[in-house]
Amino acid sequence: MLYEIDTEKLRVTQLVVDAQAGDRSAFGELFERYEKHVFAVALRRMGDYTEAQELVQEVFIQAMLKIDQLRTPEA
Repeated sequence: MLYEIDTEKLRVTQLVVDAQAGDRSAFGELFERYEKHVFAVALRRMGDYTEAQELVQEVFIQAMLKIDQLRTPEA
C-alpha cells in the first residue's frame, strides 16, 4: 500500500513538472484527476451547481496560467 502511495505521488509530481514544461496532456491528466474533488468542495461551499461549475473552470484556468510559478511540484 505504501508503495502505491509513493508511486502515485511520483506520478503526480511528474505530471506537474511536465505541465510546467508546457505539456498540455499532462495538465489535462491533472484536471481529470482533481476536477471532481475540486467540484465537490466548490459545491459544498457555494451550494449552487452552476456556480460551482464556473468556479471549477476558473480554478483550473488559474492553475494552468500559474503552474510555472509552483516552486515545489510535489506540493
